[in-house]
Amino acid sequence: LTRAAGAVRAEVYHSGRERVGDGLTKAPALPDPELSVTASDHLPLVVDMALASQPALSLSLPTGPQDVGFEPPAVVPTGRVHLPAALDAPMTVAIAPFRPAPLALIPPVVIAAGETSATFPLVVAGSPFTPDRRVTLVATAAGYRDAIGALPTRGTGVAGPLIISQYTETPSGSSPIRPEGCAPMGLK
Repeated sequence: LTRAAGAVRAEVYHSGRERVGDGLTKAPALPDPELSVTASDHLPLVVDMALASQPALSLSLPTGPQDVGFEPPAVVPTGRVHLPAALDAPMTVAIAPFRPAPLALIPPVVIAAGETSATFPLVVAGSPFTPDRRVTLVATAAGYRDAIGALPTRGTGVAGPLIISQYTETPSGSSPIRPEGCAPMGLK
């Protein structure tokens, strides 16, 4: 029954990894990342399957990481939404990130009558210090099963964890040591 109804998507769920890769659509609020470590020695399996046959949308997104940098926002290669068969009338498809993401709002996509797909712009807009993440996009249209796709993003300002290997304390107080003969700032 499920095979006839369409693709089955599944993931082994780990709450700590959900912050860097949305995975399948679940409750928008993220749980404590330590939940999976403390809750059990078994991780749950999340399955997304259709129980009734219904035509499904599909979504094509760039596969390489898209850089999130300083202004202006980067326009990355376009995405594409597909219908399984052409229609006699235009079809409007809404595409949005599942959770807040470093993407500009995506306007509704219209697939023209007689066509099976349409492209849409993806504008990566965020801080360069946005951590690397797989952003889940969901495409929805009346009468069709949702399409889910993942867009990897990479913060260009993030070089990894900061490690301080050495520091020097002042001999007394909290002021740094001044070279001999230099007056404190603001005094002459």
